[in-house]
Amino acid sequence: MEKIEFEQDNINAVDEFKLKANLKQRQVPAMVKFLVKTGIAKDEKTAKYFLIGIAACSFIASGIIFYFGLFPSKNNKIVIPPEILLQQKKIMQEYQIIKQ
Repeated sequence: MEKIEFEQDNINAVDEFKLKANLKQRQVPAMVKFLVKTGIAKDEKTAKYFLIGIAACSFIASGIIFYFGLFPSKNNKIVIPPEILLQQKKIMQEYQIIKQ
């Protein structure tokens, strides 16, 4: 069998990358910090759940608004008082728009 040799430079580069990755501290999002700081959430986990809940509620609310904007109710008829209808009929008869 042949002897397999690895280049030392490549191994050092991988080790160096892992070392840098371990040294970096994970960053906490600003909204999570704010919720924990103000006391709305006890820790990061509950703050994340709280933000997911807000996003879900916003999504549902926008869906409802969008649905009722596209498909308005059939019962939204404008009620015109009879006095106005009589005035309109008289005006239309004067100008012979409708027959008497």
